[in-house]
Amino acid sequence: MLPCHGYFGGRGGLSEDIPIAILAVHEPNAGLIAALGSQLLADDELSYVKVFILLDDTVDIHDLNIVCWLACANIDPERDIRLADAPRQQLVVDACMKYPHSYGFPREWPNVVTSSEATIRAIDEKWEGLGLGKMVSSPSLKFLKMKMGDGA
Repeated sequence: MLPCHGYFGGRGGLSEDIPIAILAVHEPNAGLIAALGSQLLADDELSYVKVFILLDDTVDIHDLNIVCWLACANIDPERDIRLADAPRQQLVVDACMKYPHSYGFPREWPNVVTSSEATIRAIDEKWEGLGLGKMVSSPSLKFLKMKMGDGA
C-alpha cells in the first residue's frame, strides 16, 4: 500500500482528458519519494497518467490553485522532477517541502506565512464594526495546516 492518498484527473475541475495524479504523501523524505516515484512509473495500470504531483499531506490536493503554486514554487527541476524511461512519457514532480532532517536540504525550508488563529478570531469578532461589508473569511485559514511551527 502506498503511503499516500490521491486525486486523479477527471474530478473537481480537471478535464477527463488531463491524465494527471495529485498525491498527498504522509511524512515525505528523499528515500520515500524516490521509492514512490519508481513504483508509480513502473505500474502498468498507471501508464495512462502523464504527470504525478507529490505533495505533503497537509496540502488540500483538491485546491488546484494551491497545487499549482506548490508544484511551481517547491521544486528545483534538476532535483525534483523525474522522467520515466522510454518509451513511457511520464514524469513525477516532488513538490513536497524539503526538510534538512528528511531530505538533507542544506537550509531551513521557508514556512508558509499566515495570520495566527488568534488574529483571525480577533478580526472576525471586529469585522461587523469595521464597516467593511459582508464578512470575508481569512485567506490564512486554508494555509494553517501547512504551517510548520510558529515562525515565518
